[in-house]
Amino acid sequence: MSFEEYETQQSLKKTRILVLFLFFVAIFLCAPLIGSQHIDLIRALKDPGSPDANILFTIRLPSVLLGALAGAALAVCGMVFQAILKNPLASPYTLGVASGASFGAVLTILLDMDSLFFLGLSFISVMSFLGALFSILLVYIVAQKKSSISTYSLLMAGIAMNLLFSSLILCCQYCANFTQTNQILHWLIGGIDIIGFKDIYKAIPLFLIGIFIIFVNLNKLNLVAMGDEIAYSRGVNVLRTQRMCFFSSSLVIGAVVCLSGPISFVGLIIPHLVRMILGPDHKYLFWGCIFLGATFLIICDTISRTILAPRMIPIGVVTVLFGAPFFIYLLKGID
Repeated sequence: MSFEEYETQQSLKKTRILVLFLFFVAIFLCAPLIGSQHIDLIRALKDPGSPDANILFTIRLPSVLLGALAGAALAVCGMVFQAILKNPLASPYTLGVASGASFGAVLTILLDMDSLFFLGLSFISVMSFLGALFSILLVYIVAQKKSSISTYSLLMAGIAMNLLFSSLILCCQYCANFTQTNQILHWLIGGIDIIGFKDIYKAIPLFLIGIFIIFVNLNKLNLVAMGDEIAYSRGVNVLRTQRMCFFSSSLVIGAVVCLSGPISFVGLIIPHLVRMILGPDHKYLFWGCIFLGATFLIICDTISRTILAPRMIPIGVVTVLFGAPFFIYLLKGID
């Protein structure tokens, strides 16, 4: 490939990222205006005490913002796990993050502690975050070797954690009463229907820290994805890179899952779609996953609250309806 062709390809990728960004901005601005209840944007902006302002700034905008954060987080972390595991079917939930977070939330509901708060956060969010970190720590301990993290052990440990916590969740559901069972089911399906921005503000610092660590390791992640031998030959400390990317991704996932619940398939399908658009370079994949992941989950949220309005479909159901066919497509394409 000549230098001119290379420059043309890089310019094309940057143009596509710009298009994804503009598409995200358009969806982000339009989504809060769509719903079962029509709102007057001018009245909402002029009169903060009006019902329109209350719907826009207390209900819809927080949901859209959480959808953007969760979609970006799940997509970027899916990209990272697929690179670390060198497995196209890896996702943030492959390693037991979702099941650990779900068990923490379910246990809180079962013990009737869901009305408690810790440092201003719902105890469900706190326990789900701790459950995700506990699961991640167990997986890491099992998979760690002397010079690197065994990708095979990491995958097997993640599957084992998923099975373990899924069994514990079933036990909790069996012991729960009718009201608790409904709460548990609502959490396990996943959703971004929150009230106000307070919880989002507290999750943003963890999100930004994890995303920044991933960003500064993108070049190393490119080499790790090509193979440990190539990475070692280029002077990359594979174990440290894997460890940094693994824990920073887990931090990001824990921060958003404790608010949104386990929303599946986003971290699986978005990295593949972006790879089709931008190629395998993680420096471009990173931005593509952020913008397309955020856009995808905002669109799913909009569909979930409008398709059967005034009733609302859990967003986790919508993502599965999109994700399951794509997952089958991936399976058919794998030799």
